[in-house]
Amino acid sequence: MKHRPSVYLVLLFVFIGSALVASVVPAYSALQAISAVPALGALFAALFQVFRDQAAFERQLLLQQQQQAFSLGAASHMASKAFDKHAEFCEKYMAEVHLTVGTLFKEGPTQKALEHASKLVQLKSQYSAWLTKGILDGLVPFEAALRKIGASSYLVEALRGTNDPERPKAINEMYEVFKEVMALGEAKLPTADRTDVTIEAVEQRLRAVLGIEQLTAIRQRLIEQAMAAGENDG
Repeated sequence: MKHRPSVYLVLLFVFIGSALVASVVPAYSALQAISAVPALGALFAALFQVFRDQAAFERQLLLQQQQQAFSLGAASHMASKAFDKHAEFCEKYMAEVHLTVGTLFKEGPTQKALEHASKLVQLKSQYSAWLTKGILDGLVPFEAALRKIGASSYLVEALRGTNDPERPKAINEMYEVFKEVMALGEAKLPTADRTDVTIEAVEQRLRAVLGIEQLTAIRQRLIEQAMAAGENDG
């Protein structure tokens, strides 16, 4: 509560002065009754000032509470929206990654890797406002590797039937990058029994970059808290 010390001090002096006058004048005289009036006035004024300060304090407190509620509501809305956008991006990005890995398994190093890389970059650009710098930077190596595979595949095809020494060099580079992207121990397509395991290994690396494990854990905690709150209300 914000008090006004000067107001209360003046009222205190008036009250004390009036009381002193009343104490020295003859008892039950008209002068004593008159001298008591300022003391009563000071008392009522002090009470009025207390009530007015209390009302002002409560108004200020209510305003602060409203501002805090608005700030928390706005922050909560933005946090919820960012959470949903992040989850939406992860779903779309991982769906395209799954298609990309499937293409590479079926065809090996291929020019189509460029198309997949372009789609992934477009998705990232579309959701960039909702992604952290760590996620944006963490996805760059995978996308760059896909572009490298696609560009090298174009070069290999363009030099087909020639004796240009750049062709075998491009083939080697293409398969080396392919091996890194596909998490393979050797630069060749995996056997049928290893395909699912290898796809999972590739996608697991990207899930770590995207923070999907943490995202899932947070969502699960929120669901549990909501269910617990509902049970308590019931």
